[in-house]
Amino acid sequence: MLLYHTFSQVQMKVLHVLLGINHVYFFGFKWLDVVEHRLSIAPAGLSDRLRQVYQTEPVAGAQQLAALVEETYDLVEQHVPGVDVDRLRRIFRYRRPSWEQSPPV
Repeated sequence: MLLYHTFSQVQMKVLHVLLGINHVYFFGFKWLDVVEHRLSIAPAGLSDRLRQVYQTEPVAGAQQLAALVEETYDLVEQHVPGVDVDRLRRIFRYRRPSWEQSPPV
């Protein structure tokens, strides 16, 4: 459940960014196809790709969602001058180091 909750949070943020790029007032996300229809600037196949995240293995879903985030960064770069997209990409791509052993008790 926690993984799907995280997927949903990321998807909501992507949708909010896309609404901002398109200057579309937030009217809710009840019907994803209606939202996509109102976005003239969006990654190709947005609503289908957002749904597919939940229909594949978790690792594949995370990779698909990451690709959507990267494409959204590309759109921000193209349509919203002045945003430090490189900084946002560095933050998004950061991976915490793995522990070789459990921490001491």
